[in-house]
Amino acid sequence: MKKIFLIMLLLIALASMLIAENIHLQEITLDEFLTEYLPDYKIEKQIQLEGIGRDFAVAKETGEIVAINEINGQLKVSFFDNNGSEKWRKRFSNYYLAECVISENGQTIVLHLGEDMYVTNIIISREGQQCNEIRRKDMWLIPSPDGNYLYWRFGDFSSFTPKKIQIYDKNGKDIIFSGFDNKTNGLAIRFISNDKILICYIDEVKNNQNMYIAAYNISGNSLNRIWKKKIQRNATLLHNFDREKSVVSKKYIAIYGTCSSSLLFVFDFNGNIVFQKEKVYRSIRFINEFTLIAMTTDWEPNGIDIININDGNIESINFSLIHENGDWDKFDAVSMIDKNIFLDLIRVPYSRNKYRTIIWNFDNEKVKMDYQFIPLSLDNKKMSYLLKYDLNPEIIMIEGDVK
Repeated sequence: MKKIFLIMLLLIALASMLIAENIHLQEITLDEFLTEYLPDYKIEKQIQLEGIGRDFAVAKETGEIVAINEINGQLKVSFFDNNGSEKWRKRFSNYYLAECVISENGQTIVLHLGEDMYVTNIIISREGQQCNEIRRKDMWLIPSPDGNYLYWRFGDFSSFTPKKIQIYDKNGKDIIFSGFDNKTNGLAIRFISNDKILICYIDEVKNNQNMYIAAYNISGNSLNRIWKKKIQRNATLLHNFDREKSVVSKKYIAIYGTCSSSLLFVFDFNGNIVFQKEKVYRSIRFINEFTLIAMTTDWEPNGIDIININDGNIESINFSLIHENGDWDKFDAVSMIDKNIFLDLIRVPYSRNKYRTIIWNFDNEKVKMDYQFIPLSLDNKKMSYLLKYDLNPEIIMIEGDVK
């Protein structure tokens, strides 16, 4: 069966190496990567960009790309369709923080441009129309999968913790919902489908602050609760909830904290706890519908755990995640192609030139290569992309079969 996936390519300086225990990781070139891992793929088209690559985002369903480049002290934002044609471009002043996100269907794009913890959220439609601009301290607007809604993600340094549901339409207009009237001491949300959200909140009941996870269905301007579970209280869950503290596959929802005494919970979509682990992880991602990959914390042995949700089996792989300037903070992206797992690690938030990617193989259960490309899966698409991100970046379109 033809499977096409998307590869985001980031070439970085050869200033550091990940050293695995008793394993020497060899850096490989693009040609070597294609030859060894994508022998049935061929390059169809190459599109040269300008300047220095700052960030990129890909629509999971459509393969459309948003790219931010820095040119002569300004930011250029380009939007490409899945044939590699540039549909529009915009220019902005340069910022220390320059990030972008796109809905899974490519309908809604949000730019995050910021200095000194303040983030300017610029909402842009697929057609290139700038719909709205909202500025908040350490808060990012994130689109729902279908791009019809926007919600707030707030970071670890945010001085404001929302206490009510704040969801906007795709033009940035606030929507008033009924159905969630809890008096909370803080909450965070994420979309788990086009019309379903997950709410993590601290509820004040008779001066006892309890934490809950609840799923709600959106119907017009109403929120209808599907299920609700009380969990161990952990205020750190609220910060970066949708990006770092919760992950979703087609079958399961994993919730985890990053401070001492935190637990890992895995729910099915009916709210049943199907797996629970008393262990603190720094970062977690799904590599398929039922398997989690988890990065251990500073006070654990360096390495990762492979967790099978179906049978509860945990396989630990011990290898060093130490960078010459400190530990890698978290997974930025994880994907699986055939039997190879690609782990994209980032050390410093908001900085694309701090990546390192390694390959771990399911069959021989060993780390194989240290390489400089960032792969992301994209299913059921004819074309795949390689995005080279350094000075004078380029988009490389490839096509082929993965056995």
